[in-house]
Amino acid sequence: MKQNNETYLHRKAIEVLYSWIRVDYLRIDLEQQFCVKGFVKFTPDLTCYDHNGIKTIYEVTYKSPINAFKLAKMQLYFWNHNITPLVYEIDAEWILKCVNKPDKLKLIRMI
Repeated sequence: MKQNNETYLHRKAIEVLYSWIRVDYLRIDLEQQFCVKGFVKFTPDLTCYDHNGIKTIYEVTYKSPINAFKLAKMQLYFWNHNITPLVYEIDAEWILKCVNKPDKLKLIRMI
């Protein structure tokens, strides 16, 4: 059984971010697993779709940023599947400090 090390703060921040952006996309998947030959390569927090496929990936970070290993797996997957989504990293604490939906997101970085 896979151990889930996710914190409540991280989980709640994902839910809040989802509530902010849900009207901007055709579909949003929470923790969609991206697999190659049956093996999970990475699982972003939010995967957002428009009519042309994957448009944006959001990674909500709390204690540590996206590491180079996960980033490399994501880039290789996107390259091999000829997709070019925007990948945003956003701080969980910043999300939860917002009283209302902000006019724009404060990103840690765009990857």
